[in-house]
Amino acid sequence: MSYIPYSPQHAAHINYILSQGFAVGGIDGLYVAEVNPNNVRCVLPFQAHHLRPGNTISGPTMMALADAAMYVILLSLDEKNIN
Repeated sequence: MSYIPYSPQHAAHINYILSQGFAVGGIDGLYVAEVNPNNVRCVLPFQAHHLRPGNTISGPTMMALADAAMYVILLSLDEKNIN
């Protein structure tokens, strides 16, 4: 399994894909900050409606971020080299 060669535009390209066909619009402000062979970094800026009573981040917010990050990992794979 290998990754598509990283370029500075890679994260921007994946952000474009997400904005066109993925329900990220419901995750206010989520964006991909970094994509490389070792990791991806997705950012979800804090908003007060992400909080539950007791000032903890809600489970659905955390799961949405985790789900989006996993999708970004899949998008970053080079499907021609998956064995």
